[in-house]
Amino acid sequence: MAEEKLLGVKELAVFYGASQILFGVDLAVEEGRTLALLGRNGAGKSTTLKALAGVVKPSSGSVALRGQEIAGWASDRIARGGMGYVPEDRQVFKNHSVEDNLKLAVKKGVRGQEDWNLDRVYEAFPLLLPLSQRKAGLLSGGEQQMLTIARTLMGNPEILLLDEPSEGLAPIIVQAIAGLIKDLKKSGVTILLAEQNMRFCLKVADDAAVIDKGRIVFQGSIAELREREDVTKRYLAI
Repeated sequence: MAEEKLLGVKELAVFYGASQILFGVDLAVEEGRTLALLGRNGAGKSTTLKALAGVVKPSSGSVALRGQEIAGWASDRIARGGMGYVPEDRQVFKNHSVEDNLKLAVKKGVRGQEDWNLDRVYEAFPLLLPLSQRKAGLLSGGEQQMLTIARTLMGNPEILLLDEPSEGLAPIIVQAIAGLIKDLKKSGVTILLAEQNMRFCLKVADDAAVIDKGRIVFQGSIAELREREDVTKRYLAI
């Protein structure tokens, strides 16, 4: 394939205390593509993203971003290295305005790129423009989700990690988030998306990996996943 592997994960293991959560996770995300990490609640999706972003420290394994080993780095160093992480609980600065939330995240990318700025964010997220002076804590859940994605993009990341972006949102907002992810993909943003909503992922992703009990049980294209009824029924059916 012509795409370059932007993120490579090998044998990633994570413990919470004495409990092992991830057991040798392998992943590959190609530049400019969207990979959906699918699995039921408790399968290890969020822990995988937290380990990649440095929120939790892997006990072993390799995480390479553009060939640079980053496993075990502190989360702020990983962010400066090009990893943009949007957590499941959004974590906006509630007493600051939408625009202040965006400005707090401004930085150049690791290659000096400044592709994302206020003008481009408001173009990509038109719903945020009329809310620019509103306190972030007064936004709806969907508006906060858009704000956290936009804020992360203001740091010009190499790859965007999205943890359960559709969770708890009204169907019309989920559709808007899906459209946003498609637009980001068209603009060249590389995305790793953790989700349990398979229908949502089938609409927005190029590739998929399925995780179960801390192990990757499938990785391939979305088209290949559609053909693997054995995988979807066993690991993804509710």
